[in-house]
Parts: sequence; structure tokens; C-alpha cells
Amino acid sequence: MTWSCEVCTFANHPLLKSCEMCSASRGTSTFQTAQTTFKSAGEEFILHLGHSVLKNEKCWCAVDAGFAREVLTIEQFEDPTLQRLVRQHNTPTAICGYLAPAIALLASAYVGMNMTVEQVDEMISHLSKPTVVAPVVNEVMQYIQTDRRTYINANEAAFKTVKEEEDYVEAWVANYEISAFLKQRPDSSKVSFIRLVQLSELAVATHEELRLILSEETPFHLEHFMVEDFRPHSLSAPFDWARRHQSLPASAAMKAFVTDFKGHFATFVPVVVDGTPTLVLLNTYQSNHLNNHITAHVHRLCFSRAYSDPLVHAVLGPSAAKMLGNPSQGFAEHLDRVRHLLLNSDTFPEVEMGLTRLYPKLSADERQDFFTRACTTLELSRKFQQVQINAQTLSQG
Repeated sequence: MTWSCEVCTFANHPLLKSCEMCSASRGTSTFQTAQTTFKSAGEEFILHLGHSVLKNEKCWCAVDAGFAREVLTIEQFEDPTLQRLVRQHNTPTAICGYLAPAIALLASAYVGMNMTVEQVDEMISHLSKPTVVAPVVNEVMQYIQTDRRTYINANEAAFKTVKEEEDYVEAWVANYEISAFLKQRPDSSKVSFIRLVQLSELAVATHEELRLILSEETPFHLEHFMVEDFRPHSLSAPFDWARRHQSLPASAAMKAFVTDFKGHFATFVPVVVDGTPTLVLLNTYQSNHLNNHITAHVHRLCFSRAYSDPLVHAVLGPSAAKMLGNPSQGFAEHLDRVRHLLLNSDTFPEVEMGLTRLYPKLSADERQDFFTRACTTLELSRKFQQVQINAQTLSQG
């Protein structure tokens, strides 16, 4: 006989001592706060379950001087209106890839608003109504499913059996399909897409996904994610996106962010709740996704005027990055400096002298750490270029 978690209501196996969904101990009261930790943007955060503030709130964490809170809106597997759309359009039962862009378009009307808790609850209620959400989801499904069938008709030789065609039509939504839908929407100016860089999936990508990963994501091969805007369209590294928005009014960085959680899509919407910067994650599934490395990045993209490039930290090392402050150049310039130094130095003492000249503020240990990290990154870059060549050969064949 299963037992229901008193924090998230998930039905657990009788032998489990903690909830499989939210990690709360068996018997934890909803009036207590279960806690777990997670890492995001190189820092450790505490995820709290219980003591909810917002309607349907599942969990929350403090980020800088604000909060990130996850709420459940419409449940993708249980709502009968959504299930009728699944049958109508012959989609997979997991429809987060259709729901996230639909909810982002609807939620974009609220981004950056100063709200009370009651007003946020009204927003959540509004975005949970099938009569509000389903018509937009229907538009997403119709666009993507029509596009898939058009591709099959134009590329019949790429599908050897009827089963391959059926699998293609019923596949989970891909990043490029969400992008294509939002690009053609005239009301997507306040929507952005946090897209994971998928170059590691070149070996398994097929059809137009393989071609688009190569053509769109290659410039971001050292990034973990990129930010896509739609009106006008652009793809940016997170630091470049933040730097561009720092010269604009603070409200310009306020977008509804469709977010790729690697296997799930949901939507972040930034608002100010009773004077506190709050990033609300609008989820359509029972499991928690706030405890993800993306969370703090999105919060700081929205609310911080001094977003720090995670790749600069990765390449320079934390002590060197701190010493240099927040360099105006991105990681690529630092890598180019090291690459040039290696090509024009015959001995390691010459390399050390060059590093001292280029980075006089760093200690010897910090320069050594920086140099080691940069060389590792350059080697990974070289290996990636070979993978890219192999993938291009495969796609052409």
C-alpha cells in the first residue's frame, strides 16, 4: 500500500522512507519545511518544500535579494481538455513542449509587473484555466504537427517505413520546433527561450534537427545554454545577452522564458511581489524543476545589472575572475590570447612572461590556474571541431 507525501502528495512505495518526488521525509507535515540543496551558477542554494506563499506553490529558494518559486498550473497528464488535443493532433502524451511556449505567450503580459501575492495567485489561476491555455496549445500543436507532415512529404526518401513516419510525427517536441513556432508569432516580443546547447547530441540527432544544431549552435559550443529572442530574432551567449540588456531599461530584461530543463520544458516569469524580485516557474508537471542549475542564471538575467559570465569563471578560474572583476570581453578573447601566446612562444618561461604581461593583477598561482583551465578548454574546443567535422560528413552522407 502506498503512502502519500504530506508535502507534495506524491504516492510513494511503502518501503521508501522519503518521498521519491520531493525528498521530504515520511511523516513531514505541510506546516514544516523540508529542505534540500542544489547547485546553480556555481553556488549552493537551499530548496524549501512547504510553507508555500503562492497558490499551488511546490517549492521555493532564495536567490540574491529575491526569490524563485515554482507553482503547478494546468496538469498536462490529467486535464481532459488537453488530453482531447493530444488525441486530435496525434501528439505524444508528454506535451510540455507544446504547453511551455503557449504559457510563455500568455504569461508575457505579466512580466516585470509589481504585484501583491493575491495578484500573483490570480495570474496562476488564470494560467491554469483550460479555456485560457488550451486554445494557444492547440495553435502550437497545429503548427508543429503540420510542419512535421510537410517535412515528411518533402523528404520521403528519408523515411524507409510507415513506422518511421509515425515515430517522427509522435516524437517529443524539439528545441528547434519551439523556436520556429515562436519566430512566426507576432506577439513573441516579450518571450525568450533558454536553450540548452545540444552539440553533445550530434551522434543521435537526425533529419533537420542535425542540420540546425550544426548551423545554429556551433558558435556556442563552449556554452551550456544560450538565450534566444524572437522580435527581433537573435541567439546569444548568456553574458552577451546580459551585457546588451545592461544598456537598456531594466524592464527590457524582463521576459517570459521558455526553459529547456533537458527532458522537460517549463516557463519562468519574472515579477516583483510586494517589492521583492521574484522568478515564478510555471510548471505543468508534478515533479520539481526549480532545483536546476539554470534557476540562478535566469533570476540574474532578469534582475541583476551585473550578470557574470559563467564561462569566464570556468576559463579563468574563480580567483582570477574575481580579481579581474567582470571583464567586458567574453571567454573567447581570453582563449584567443592564450592560443596566440602558445603559438608564439618556444619555451614555458616565455609563456609565463606573456601571462604576466597580459594579466599583471593575477598572482603566480592564479595565472597558473588560469593557464591550465584555458589549455583544457582549448583542447576540448579542438576535439569538438573534430566531432563537428564528423557530424557534417555524416549529415552530408
